[in-house]
Amino acid sequence: MTEEQPTSRQGRFWRRALALTIDTLIVSVAIAAVGITLSLSTGGRIRVGEALISQVECFKLDRTYPEITLPQGFKPTATARCVRSFLGRSYDWYLFVQRKVESGAVSYVTNLTYPLDPGGAVARPIYLDNWLFVLLVVSIFIQERTEGKTLGKRAMGLRVQSLGSEPRSGRQIAIRLLRFAYLVPMQAAYAVGSITALFAVLGLSALIAAITVGEFLRAIRRGQVPFYDRMAGTEVVRAGR
Repeated sequence: MTEEQPTSRQGRFWRRALALTIDTLIVSVAIAAVGITLSLSTGGRIRVGEALISQVECFKLDRTYPEITLPQGFKPTATARCVRSFLGRSYDWYLFVQRKVESGAVSYVTNLTYPLDPGGAVARPIYLDNWLFVLLVVSIFIQERTEGKTLGKRAMGLRVQSLGSEPRSGRQIAIRLLRFAYLVPMQAAYAVGSITALFAVLGLSALIAAITVGEFLRAIRRGQVPFYDRMAGTEVVRAGR
């Protein structure tokens, strides 16, 4: 861990948060574009589940799905076969199952979806947006390693540099990725098989994210760099000043 002191030109929280938002939006749009294109060319075997602009149309079921096993104790109150489309072109087909429980004046709603093929049969497609977080982190690593800034950081006037006089290294940029540790359980949420486990991993992700943001804010108030920058020997500064 380096003993070098940060400069006075550190990028503040909201500037960095906006940069990450821009980077996430760019990767999301790219994934959606590729996923819709591949869905049209592969018959839905490779697709995305969401696009930023899409239309959803649902229909009454005209068949049963005995091959689908609902979670234990889950009693549906509504079912439908749904299709997502972009500019009139269908790219995602799924079975929609909803459970709605009334408790006084409060309603508890749980929605489940199961992918179908264009003909309505149960399918096992590859959803590219399930890999959003992985692709986002890879994109950020490549851009920070080669340019010292991502497209989001460039838009917000930020760049990554070493605390010392040495140029930044791939090892330093890799260590900085510890700030995305909360994405590990979030990514694992796609593989869990029960609602209870899903809430557990998402809760763990939220806890790690809260700790990371809290430590970041504490460090900035004290004129320090966050823990991942201290470990990497780097800092994020305002570019061109």
